[in-house]
Amino acid sequence: MKQLGGSSQVLAVTHLAQVAACADHHFVVSKTQQGAATLSDVQAVGGEARVTEVARMLGGERLAGTSRAHAEAMLGGADAVPAQAPARKPARSAPRTR
Repeated sequence: MKQLGGSSQVLAVTHLAQVAACADHHFVVSKTQQGAATLSDVQAVGGEARVTEVARMLGGERLAGTSRAHAEAMLGGADAVPAQAPARKPARSAPRTR
């Protein structure tokens, strides 16, 4: 998806921290009940709020130190993935023998 995003816009809705950590932009969608109405909210997260959100995705509502450390490592490593795949050389076919 990161490679596809180098040339096209990609929108992913996910519960997977591994996917969310690779995103260029991260939004959290939540909903609340207010009487008979359900309200939705969308908030952009970045910095420490993003680390906290990825940690929550990894470990649930109760954040452990290991979840936070893992989230920080994932977010740090996400930038190391190239946006575009290197061009491949065309495969050479073997000479025919009879």
